[in-house]
Amino acid sequence: MSRWLAALLAVVFAAAAGVGGGYFLWGRHAERLRQAETRLRGVESEVATLQAAKRDLEGRVQQLTKEEERLAAENELLRRDQTTQQLQSEPAGPGTPRPSPTLPPK
Repeated sequence: MSRWLAALLAVVFAAAAGVGGGYFLWGRHAERLRQAETRLRGVESEVATLQAAKRDLEGRVQQLTKEEERLAAENELLRRDQTTQQLQSEPAGPGTPRPSPTLPPK
């Protein structure tokens, strides 16, 4: 019976040594892995925030571009109207010198 007890104690001791050695070798790696996963989640959250801000800014740029195009078209229309008004207000007669129309700056 003492052989069986000695064998059982040897198995228990070997299992305890295996668990202790495993924790010593891989436990520290597991802790670093947990820290890296936590850091990764933080970075992913920051990336999502930056992507949302980028989409918002791109939308604003599109709005500004449309507004700029609208203002350019309106400026061109106003310039034509001003030129037409100047031409209509000039005295039309042969030999009457015509002043050159002044256009607003582009």
